[in-house]
Amino acid sequence: MMNQKFGKKESCFNFWLFLFFSVITWIYLWLFVDPALLFQRQQPAFYFDYLFLQRFTVYPGGLMQYFSAFLAQLYLIPAVGAAVIVLVLSGIAYFTHRFFRSTGGYTGTSVIAFLPSIILLVMHTDYNFSLNGSLGLLAALSIFTAFTASFSSRKYLINILFLLLFPFLYYCFGAPVLYCALLAGLYVMTTKTTVFWRRLVFTLACYILACCVPFLSIANYTIASVFERLTSNLVLPEHTDPDWLPYLLYGFYPAGLIIMRLFTIRTGSKPAPGGEKLKRAPQKKRKGLSEITKFSLNLTVLFLATAIPAFIFYNPTAKFNLKIEYLARGKNWQKVLQTVKGYPHLNFYTAAQVNRALYHSGRLLETMFYWPQEWGSNGLLIPQEYGYAFPMQISDLFFDMGGITEAQHWAYEAQAVYIDSPWNIQRLFLTHVLKRNNIAALRYLTYISKSPLFKNWAKRHEIFLDDPA
Repeated sequence: MMNQKFGKKESCFNFWLFLFFSVITWIYLWLFVDPALLFQRQQPAFYFDYLFLQRFTVYPGGLMQYFSAFLAQLYLIPAVGAAVIVLVLSGIAYFTHRFFRSTGGYTGTSVIAFLPSIILLVMHTDYNFSLNGSLGLLAALSIFTAFTASFSSRKYLINILFLLLFPFLYYCFGAPVLYCALLAGLYVMTTKTTVFWRRLVFTLACYILACCVPFLSIANYTIASVFERLTSNLVLPEHTDPDWLPYLLYGFYPAGLIIMRLFTIRTGSKPAPGGEKLKRAPQKKRKGLSEITKFSLNLTVLFLATAIPAFIFYNPTAKFNLKIEYLARGKNWQKVLQTVKGYPHLNFYTAAQVNRALYHSGRLLETMFYWPQEWGSNGLLIPQEYGYAFPMQISDLFFDMGGITEAQHWAYEAQAVYIDSPWNIQRLFLTHVLKRNNIAALRYLTYISKSPLFKNWAKRHEIFLDDPA
């Protein structure tokens, strides 16, 4: 009876703690980070097309990147895009909780279980950070949890099954499976429920397989380099700012496993295999903090642990610049002008978007110098030497001025930066239509019609192929 009562309290406590974390991260991502700006910066492409899918099947981890590209389309609906990231982060927190349950006598939920999710939340404040890294860690932890959950009852069968499925899992998820193998080997070696030599054999087999699989048959037809095979879908230092965050993220689990094992040995308690609940003997009640007080303290600590790093690494300048680009991409010229109003200093490409907004609003000649004009001609026309960073913005300027050939040229240049971005495909369709090249235009229109969020745009523009004028 005491055990059931304790289990219900623990489950209720865990539920509200995870719900609280999900709500505050969702509000932060929706209102402060704004997933639509993540889409503006990354421009992930996704099409329900066989050839598009095929390019993700020729290298390890490609299938997960395909799924990530699909989820990233939801960024254009900010509230839904924020919910997608929150689900991934909450899933990581849940599996981290299960990770500690399976590696030691730990049965409750504390802020420690949310630390990797908080680290990833900080990474998502960088608009260059892709969803692949978060999904990769979620995949690694879910595979590890499935392994440990079955390990206690069918040790040898699970060991063999894990090794047999390893190449397939690596093909689907990429390098996160190699990280999972590291954790699985550590878990088995530190589990003293079987003889040492059997644990050693499995660990060596697991590590040898992890070292060999990226270079075996699957690598013979892949276009990925050796470095890409070993790091696909992992968060690398060059993907984050600051660059030490990945070391903290991936060092957390091996260090936590070893510490929990040492704690278990020292206290003499047995770990919970697979994360099942431990039965606790009834204990005498001790005077101390009430359950409500403990719960409130945990919520407070979790809130501070989430909010402080999130706002320390929050970059309002990057958000401002991307918001101007996003509004200009949607031709919301009045909102562009309202957003920059009162902003003291603009960089040259933001100034160019402001002048575009004035032009399209019919106010360029009358009110141009009401706005900061610190960049001279560079604030009107983005210099072409910056084309590697702003190819589509340069294409926009030429398209506005009627330079269709140059607009098309820079749209092709944008293809090298943002492969098959729907905005690139839109521009190439329009330029080919204006140049009366309907065969090429039809190809691009057919392609973008397979995008889940841009197919309605394609239907509205079918008429241009039939209009002789």
